[in-house]
Amino acid sequence: MVEYSIEIQTEPDDSSLFKDEIELVDNLLLEGKHRIKGVEDTIASLTADLSAADYVMSIASGILAGCLDAVFVGEFSLDRGTEWGKEKVDGFVCWVAKKQGYEGDNLTGAVSFLEKNNPVAADLVTNNFGGGRFHHLNDFSHHPTPVGLFFSMLTQFTGRVYGTKASSLMTVDSPEPQGAFVSYPVPNGELIGNSLTSKISLGFIKWLFHMVSDMAGSSSSIYMGKYGTGLPGPVVSLLKELSSLPVFQDKDNINTFSKWISKLFNGTLLAEHDAEGRIIPESVLKFDLRAEIGVGYEIGRQTLPIVLNECIVRSYYMVSRLIRSIRGVELKSWKDYNKIYTFPWKNILPKASNRTLVRMLTISTGTFTAIDIADATIRALVLSGANPGNFAKQLLLRVNIVGVGRFSMAVYADAKMGYDRWKEVKHLQSMLSSQQALTNAQLYYKQGELQIAEIDATKAADTLVNLVGDSVPAVIESMADIYKSHKEIERGLMDIQKTNPQIINEIQQYIS
Repeated sequence: MVEYSIEIQTEPDDSSLFKDEIELVDNLLLEGKHRIKGVEDTIASLTADLSAADYVMSIASGILAGCLDAVFVGEFSLDRGTEWGKEKVDGFVCWVAKKQGYEGDNLTGAVSFLEKNNPVAADLVTNNFGGGRFHHLNDFSHHPTPVGLFFSMLTQFTGRVYGTKASSLMTVDSPEPQGAFVSYPVPNGELIGNSLTSKISLGFIKWLFHMVSDMAGSSSSIYMGKYGTGLPGPVVSLLKELSSLPVFQDKDNINTFSKWISKLFNGTLLAEHDAEGRIIPESVLKFDLRAEIGVGYEIGRQTLPIVLNECIVRSYYMVSRLIRSIRGVELKSWKDYNKIYTFPWKNILPKASNRTLVRMLTISTGTFTAIDIADATIRALVLSGANPGNFAKQLLLRVNIVGVGRFSMAVYADAKMGYDRWKEVKHLQSMLSSQQALTNAQLYYKQGELQIAEIDATKAADTLVNLVGDSVPAVIESMADIYKSHKEIERGLMDIQKTNPQIINEIQQYIS
């Protein structure tokens, strides 16, 4: 028996050409899906989702804070603040003097004690810097700031005192214009240390206690019941130091900025004037360290309703979101209370990055500012007597500057989040377009893969048909050979039967 086997010869699988591309596209689609989820979460956090109760509570909080501001805070009073600052400074000076060994109980004695025990070299050139009225301002080493300490130590190592020129007189020996940066030598090198230890003692330790003694003014002015010339505060000190830069000198060598600061320090800038334009002495208010402390006190008073409003809105937001989350959880037994740990706390806490909370604060601070400005306008109209200049002054004194600043910050934060959300939405649209393009590419590659598979199947079928067609003649020829052999066997058996029949019988017995 002859056996035949049919083998189909095929070309290499072309579908493998698309496998890498399909895998790459699938990975890009998965990565894009995760990125889209992150962008969607960002957009959600930048979206304000306020209920009607949120709006009502925000407005109510702003109204409450505005009413408290109008009733209890009132106008900004530099007189009241300065008096408060003076009390704190006087108490601090007496406390420091007692720590150094002063046994008295009055301010004059405390200042005199500190002055006597803590002399500094800068006081030896008082007249060069404008005398007792201005040398605390013009002499940089009398500024109670790190800059003042720097110049105090610089004096110990150079023997000179640094500051701004007080006199407008320009001479050969002193050609600098008024307000320019100058330095003067310490007479006879007095109070200049001759070793590093003594320089540190005089330039730092003695300087520190001397600054305390000058805060409340000189002992002589205090003894006579005068306000006295204290030290410039950090703000005025910085302005005076900056005014010595050449950029503030005009073409006529006049430093208007420096003169403005000097008037602010000695009180004439803020003083009131009579009908003839003369300064009313009782209205002179020196803007020194005590006044700056007073400004901080007044700002602190204005801050109270702002803080209250902030606490109310943030507390309401946290409690309302907590209640909303609890309502979404079924608590049937004590074991179910473990679900509290799965709460979305990041959405409950009143974080600054939450757009809903920012919008609520914008509404509440806006309501507060509107009430505050309305109250200030009405009071200013009543007190000004229809005088435009006096009206503007009264209005500025009664407007809560801290509230206006907080409202501005809230509006900026809300607007910035809105802009960031718009950018994220545009980014999301771009990402969705990219995902659609990748999906189209994925479909294209898979269609190509199917088309190649179809072509490969067609080629295999054609090959099989060709092989079958080629094998038919061989099969027919083989069958003819088998038939011919069968006939020859029959003739052979007939011949054997004629010649030797016995063999035929034996063969049949053997087969059977």
